[in-house]
Amino acid sequence: MNIGETISFFRKKLKFRQKELVNDYMESSSISRIEQGKQSIKVDALIEILNQMSLTVEEFFAKCLTDKSQDEWRKLFYECAENPNKDSAKKELLRYYDSVRLKDKSLKEWVNYLNIKVYFSRLWDEIDAISIKELDEVFYYLKSKDYYQQYDYVIISNMILLMKDDQQEYLLSRAIPIQDEASRTDEVKKNACQILINLITSRIYRKDFVGAKKYLQKTETLAISKTDYRLALNIEYLKNLLGYLITGEMFYMKNIQTYIILLEFVGDEQTLKAVKEEVKVLTYTNTNTVKIDENDFPIGILK
Repeated sequence: MNIGETISFFRKKLKFRQKELVNDYMESSSISRIEQGKQSIKVDALIEILNQMSLTVEEFFAKCLTDKSQDEWRKLFYECAENPNKDSAKKELLRYYDSVRLKDKSLKEWVNYLNIKVYFSRLWDEIDAISIKELDEVFYYLKSKDYYQQYDYVIISNMILLMKDDQQEYLLSRAIPIQDEASRTDEVKKNACQILINLITSRIYRKDFVGAKKYLQKTETLAISKTDYRLALNIEYLKNLLGYLITGEMFYMKNIQTYIILLEFVGDEQTLKAVKEEVKVLTYTNTNTVKIDENDFPIGILK
């Protein structure tokens, strides 16, 4: 639905007449034209209409899909991530990749393109790894920005581990604390938290436990790390994984097993498989049996 159709949908469902939505910004005839798609609407007028119907902005825009193509792309991306060998989905994502690869990209297309390369270059021969040139382009683009928007946080979250350590620290200092955090969407806040989760994971794989502790402490500055249960549980898992690797105490391993049981309970098969493999690799004592590549760690990408 477009904005006009969504206004009409809620007005009829909530039994409002058009004249009841008249406000300082528009007349009854204007509302009729907006619902028919014959007239645009200003933000102030839309907010006033939502207030009159006691609708939240989130509820309204959940019905009004303003970016359907991106929603479909995200669905396809995660379908491929969960089942990389599903031929039909893979072909569709590769078609998208080829369609944007050589063109002048919008920021949204650039982010999608980079995300495909970051995640699927390890899985599919058709996708090249991120190049040094692309890494430089990303870093200097982010360095030039005065204000990070949602897509910027997505780029940082998914690509920060490919950067040099000094670049990682610079981008982290720019991304957190979040500017205007109180007025930001949960998606921005979640991606900011995912930046730290990815950094913690990379430091654990490097056996840089001091660095991992530092980033774990920084998660406490983000409210979303406590209110979003997926993120909160992930952080607690990393705390216990780090505790076990440092001390070897079974208390931490029992907490890790509890996390695994919770993943089984909610049916998060993708995360469950990744965590089981990670725990097996990182906690094996026989280094002759399991070889850990400190640069070969999973990059968490938000759903």
